[in-house]
Amino acid sequence: MNPSIQLRIDSVIRALEDTVDPAVAGDERAAEQLQMAIAHLRVIREQLDIATSFDRYELRCFEGLGEELMAASSGGPSVVEATRTLRTILASSYPPQDPAAIRDRTDRLGRAIERLIFASYDDGDDAFQVAARTAVLNSERERVNANRSFFVGMAWESDVLLTDLNRLLADPTTAQ
Repeated sequence: MNPSIQLRIDSVIRALEDTVDPAVAGDERAAEQLQMAIAHLRVIREQLDIATSFDRYELRCFEGLGEELMAASSGGPSVVEATRTLRTILASSYPPQDPAAIRDRTDRLGRAIERLIFASYDDGDDAFQVAARTAVLNSERERVNANRSFFVGMAWESDVLLTDLNRLLADPTTAQ
């Protein structure tokens, strides 16, 4: 029987704490980096069960932003071409179930959205530039809060009013 991923992570943490930590005790920078690595491993262990759901959430956010940008898109040839690329990606096969396919689609959408934003400043209409800026800021505000919730285990956040991550990941309408 193979050990679970959580058990393997626990074993790595134990090895780092029991073997590596004493060896780097005199090196403040190395000790700090070791503690950071251990903290990340603990958070990764906690996130394993929801990682794919979180990736799906981010994909929904990018899809919603892409749709909003396409609806507002207006301008010259750069905007038209970037919009066409985004439309093609959004129209491609969906929904991906494989975690790698989810991440790939999110990455492709992110690059296409970025290209459209840059194109809006090349030859986009003024109204589109304003609409794009507003759409991106609104979308990113939500994603930043979700990411803050996702990394709450790092203890960087003092904000107790963070988004309930389980509710957010379970509700497909929250990204819209």
